[in-house]
Amino acid sequence: MNKSEAIQKTKEGAKKFLSPKFSKIESIDDLKTRAMTTLFYGGFAFVSWRFIIKPQWNKYKLNRENEKILSNPNTQLASLLRQAIIGTGTNVSLVMDVAKKITDWDAVQTAYKNLTKNNLNEDLYGDLSSSQYQQFMNIVNHNITANKSKSKKGYIVVSNKTLRLRETPDSSISVFSFIPNILATVNSRLLLGFATGVFKTDSKGVLYYQVRIKYTAAIPNYHQQVYRKQKSRILTYWVGAGAILMFKDFKQMRISFPSVKLYKGTKDTGLRQGLR
Repeated sequence: MNKSEAIQKTKEGAKKFLSPKFSKIESIDDLKTRAMTTLFYGGFAFVSWRFIIKPQWNKYKLNRENEKILSNPNTQLASLLRQAIIGTGTNVSLVMDVAKKITDWDAVQTAYKNLTKNNLNEDLYGDLSSSQYQQFMNIVNHNITANKSKSKKGYIVVSNKTLRLRETPDSSISVFSFIPNILATVNSRLLLGFATGVFKTDSKGVLYYQVRIKYTAAIPNYHQQVYRKQKSRILTYWVGAGAILMFKDFKQMRISFPSVKLYKGTKDTGLRQGLR
C-alpha cells in the first residue's frame, strides 16, 4: 500500500467513525428547531385567543344578548326587573311600572332565569315588602286577565253590583277628593253600555274597562248624571272589572239578567259590528 492509499483509507475510516455523531447532532438541532417553532406558534395562538379572538367573541355574544333583549318584549321586561332589583335598594316604582306591561308571566319568569340564573318570584318576594309583592302580583294577574279580554270589544256590559262610573281609571281618587273622577254611582242589574276594547290597571292593581253607550232618544235616570257632566248622548266612562259582567249578545244577557231594560238607541253604538 502506498502512502496515498493509506491517507485515503484513514480519511474513510474517520468519516465512518464521526458520521453517526454528526447525524446525532443534526437530529438534536432539528428537534430544538421544531420545539422552538411549536412554542412560537403556540404562544402566538394563545396571545391571539386571549387578547384578540376571545374579546371579540365575548363582544359578539353580548351583542347577541342585547339583540335578543331588544327583540323579545318578555326579555325586555325581565331585564328591567333585574335593573330594578339589583343594587343596594329596590326601585319599587319601576317594578310596578313593569308589572303593568306583563301579559305573559311565565315567559317573563323564564327570561329572568336565563338572564340571572335566579328565580324571579323569590327575588321579588325577598326585595319587596309583603304588601308591595301582593300589589305587584295583583297588577300582573289583572293585566293578564285584561289582555285576554281585548277581543271583547263590543260586548254588552251589565252591572253585577253597585258600582261607581269613573271619568278616569283610578281607584285612588275618592268621591271626597278635591278633583273627583266619580261621574255617578249606579245599582246592579243595569245595562251600562258596551266595552270599547280599552282597559287599564291602576296603581292599586284594580282593573278597569272603558265603556261607551249611545242614546238616540230618552236617557235612563241612572245615566242622567253622566249625561249632564259630559253633555253628550254618547256616554263614555270606566268601570271596575269586579263589579260587571260581559255578554256577547243580548240573548246571552237575558239568560242571566232577564229584567235588564233596553232603551232606544242602545243597540246602535258602532261597537257591535261583527257580533251576532
